[in-house]
Amino acid sequence: MLGIESLSGTSAASAPPWEAAYVDVTATPNFEFENQPEQHRAVLAFIVSDPGSVCVPSWGAGYTMDSAASQLDLDRRIARLKQVGGSVVISFGGLLNDELAVRCVNATRLFEAYASVVNRYEIGTIDLDIEGAALTDASAGQRRAVAIAGLQKARIAAGRDLKVWLTLPASPTGLTQAGTAAVAQLLGAGIDLAGVNAMTMDYGASKPESLSMGDASIQTLLAVHAQLGMLFHNAGVDLSDPDVWKRMGATPMIGVNDERGEVFTLEDASTLNRFAQDRGIARMSMWSANRDRTCRESAAAPTVVSSFCSGVEQSGATFASVLGAGFDGQPQVATATAAATLQHSGAATLSAPAAHDAAAHDAAAHDAAAHDPAAHDPVADDPATSPYSVWSAAVAYPIGAKVVWHRNVYVAQSSTMGDVPDASLVGKTASAWTLLGPVLPGEHPSPTPATQQDR
Repeated sequence: MLGIESLSGTSAASAPPWEAAYVDVTATPNFEFENQPEQHRAVLAFIVSDPGSVCVPSWGAGYTMDSAASQLDLDRRIARLKQVGGSVVISFGGLLNDELAVRCVNATRLFEAYASVVNRYEIGTIDLDIEGAALTDASAGQRRAVAIAGLQKARIAAGRDLKVWLTLPASPTGLTQAGTAAVAQLLGAGIDLAGVNAMTMDYGASKPESLSMGDASIQTLLAVHAQLGMLFHNAGVDLSDPDVWKRMGATPMIGVNDERGEVFTLEDASTLNRFAQDRGIARMSMWSANRDRTCRESAAAPTVVSSFCSGVEQSGATFASVLGAGFDGQPQVATATAAATLQHSGAATLSAPAAHDAAAHDAAAHDAAAHDPAAHDPVADDPATSPYSVWSAAVAYPIGAKVVWHRNVYVAQSSTMGDVPDASLVGKTASAWTLLGPVLPGEHPSPTPATQQDR
């Protein structure tokens, strides 16, 4: 267990409030979180147990991290967001699949699973979205608390911080009994909890019919505030009312909610934002960025929940801009190498081969860069280290073709020949290409499928 004194830090009080919408990474069509104007933060959801190997992290039980990199280009898109000064938070859990601690019962492997995600994506903030069966599983909660406490301690020892947010279902009467127990477990393990993010959505019978969704959200946050003050007190930390608000977040489900008749409007968003600004809430999120647009008339009615539109008329406005007004900070970002973190085990000890493999991976990437002439020139393209062919004005490219140009990867949005991929980036007309992100360290050319003659 970490010392309880770790909870008394002032990091939460000093950090500026931030806004980041959840992005359903595996939903189709893919949401281009890396290319949203003025939206340079995202909470990517959800990392869960892989169905075939329960201690292996997966995206939505459908993609391993490696397959997400190849099929969704996720690593490159995250790198692109960071390239423009943005940051990502990774969310573990959600309602539909098994959060890692539910099925991975080996302490060392569970620690390694969490650490592998944090290190691969080089993040400084994680979100634990605990709901459904995972919330009532006390044994899973204890495993999770010990593993995350160890990971946070390991990162601090390596000179890096790890902000931990806990996202929980809530109602106008506050967190459920299981929810307060989850908070107590994390605090009891010595975790310096950045905050608790209340899901102000899907109230059902707990919301009086007379309350708007905005006012219900306010009542929910007031109730959670009272609970958190007591939970921190019970953990040995007395926070002032303003400091408790600085350890809170809010996440509404925009537009039509899962509960019949519940609709969170842009007016509700404005109501919630004003209250959050007034009280000094640290975080604002929403479910989800994928849904932040008006549905086509034929796609959904106000009584139908869609995964790619809100179900309400937005008239060109976005929930992100209304909810996020005044939330100008950034989540904690990472600053050190992955290998440095892996060498500090915290509550669980990584096996020597695991630490050696991580260090070897970093060394290989360093050696590759040392032998790559383009590594010393940020815009020089080298076919030997480019994952796709270098763009040529003499080649006709079909829709969906990927090329490398000036150390970035582009995808063709239409059949094209002679259109310079980065033309739109230097003030020219709209390009036939979309920028996916930078060429990543250690990448090599994609294998070319064998022809019949090759066989």
